Amino acid sequence: MRRYRLLTALFALLLALPGTASLVAQGQDYDVTLSGSPQFRDTSHFRVHYTLTGVDAVTTEYLEEVLVALEKSWKVQVELLGWAPPPPDDGVGGSDLYDVYLRDLTEDEALGITSPEEIVGDNPRTSRTEEWSSTSYLMVENDFQDISFGEGQDAVTLMRATVAHEFSHALQFAYDYADAHDWIYEATAVWMETQTVGVDQDATGYVAQNYDYPELCFGSVVTDADADRHYGEWLFIDHLAQEFGQGFVKTLWEYVGDYEGFEAVERALEAQGTTLQEALAGYRLRNLARDYYLAELFGATVWLEDTINLKEGGWTYNGVGIEELGANYFAVEAAPGNYTFEIVGDSGALTLYSIGVSSGDVDVFALGRRGVVRAGKYDDLYVMVFNPDYDEDLGECEPVTFDLRVQVGGDLAAMPRLFQHFQAARYAKLENGWE
Repeated sequence: MRRYRLLTALFALLLALPGTASLVAQGQDYDVTLSGSPQFRDTSHFRVHYTLTGVDAVTTEYLEEVLVALEKSWKVQVELLGWAPPPPDDGVGGSDLYDVYLRDLTEDEALGITSPEEIVGDNPRTSRTEEWSSTSYLMVENDFQDISFGEGQDAVTLMRATVAHEFSHALQFAYDYADAHDWIYEATAVWMETQTVGVDQDATGYVAQNYDYPELCFGSVVTDADADRHYGEWLFIDHLAQEFGQGFVKTLWEYVGDYEGFEAVERALEAQGTTLQEALAGYRLRNLARDYYLAELFGATVWLEDTINLKEGGWTYNGVGIEELGANYFAVEAAPGNYTFEIVGDSGALTLYSIGVSSGDVDVFALGRRGVVRAGKYDDLYVMVFNPDYDEDLGECEPVTFDLRVQVGGDLAAMPRLFQHFQAARYAKLENGWE
C-alpha cells in the first residue's frame, strides 16, 4: 500500500505566499472545519483540536495517545536533538501553543498533513537569521480505520510514526518552508521517525523501492508510482548521521535555510571536508552493505544488475544507463587472482568501486576508471559503477551508457588502498535481479 504523508508545501491550499496577507487573522482559528462541535486539549506545547461526533470523531483513548505522541516528538526532536521550535503564530487557533487538528483525511489520501501558513521570515526562536521560516499547523488522521497496516503495526503505532513525521515537517518549516528540492523534506522526516518512535517507525517500508532503482537520479520523482523513493532516501540522511554524527542533520537544515537545493548539502559537507559526490558514493556503498541498524526490517537488498562470471576468461557488459548520482551493482564470480576492470564508452563520466565482504567486514576500494581487483580474498565480491555527475534540475535526468570490460591479470602494485569500511552484521548476499 502507498502510505501517504503529503508535504503540503506542495499540496496545501492554505499557503500564504510572501507579499500576500495571511489567510487567517490574528486570534482566529485556522481554516479547518470539524464534523462536530469543536473541542480542544492543551499540553505543554500543543493545542489539539478535535470533535466527538461525525466523520472526524475521535475516542478519548485515541486522543490521549495523540497527546503523548506529540509531547514525545517535541521532547526528542526539540529538546534532545536541538532543532528550533516552530515560530509563534500570534494566537491563531486560540493560543500560542502549536495547533494540531484530528480529522478524517481519507479524501486527502493522507495520514497526516503539515501545512505552512504565514511566512514570518526570521524565526524569533533561533539565534540565527532565517529568511523563509513559516508558521504551520498539523492535521492527523482521526482514527486510522480502513488502513492496510504493515507487520506489527496498528492504529496507535502508525499514528505515532505519523505524528513524529509531520512534526518534523513543522520544524523544517521553521528553517525553510519551500526549498527547491522536495526530497530533503521527506527523507529527513522519515529519518526522524526512526529517531523519535523507535520500533513504531514506518520508515523501513519505503526502502524496497529505493533499493530496486539505484540507477535513477538521486532526489528525482517522475511519477506517483515512484514517489516513495523520496521517502526511502531517509537512508541517505541516516548515512550522513552515521558519518558525521546525529547533530549533523540539524546543521544541514540550517544550511537549507540559507541555500537552495544541492548547494545547501554541498556547503554542509564542505564544512566536514568532503563533497556531495563522495557522500552519495558512500551512501550507495552503504546500501549494498546494509549497514543500518534497522536493516533486518528492510526485506530488500540493492538491485543486482548482473553477475560477472570470470571463471572462463574476460567479460564485457553494455550498461543501459546510470542517471545522476545513481549506481549499478555487479557480483563477481572468479577464480583466485587479479583482474583488471575498466569503464569505456561513457565519455569519462563514471567511476568504479570494488566491494569485498567476509568475516563481518565490508571493504571498499576506489578504482577510478580502471583498476585491479583481487579475487579469492573475500567470500563475496562486487563492483559498483557510480555516476558522480549532477545538477540542480531533478526533472531532467539523463542516463549515461557505458561498457564495463574485465581482463584477466593486472599489476598487484596498481591495486588501490582501502577507501571505506562498513560492518557486515546485516549484510545479505545479492541475488541476480533478472532471475
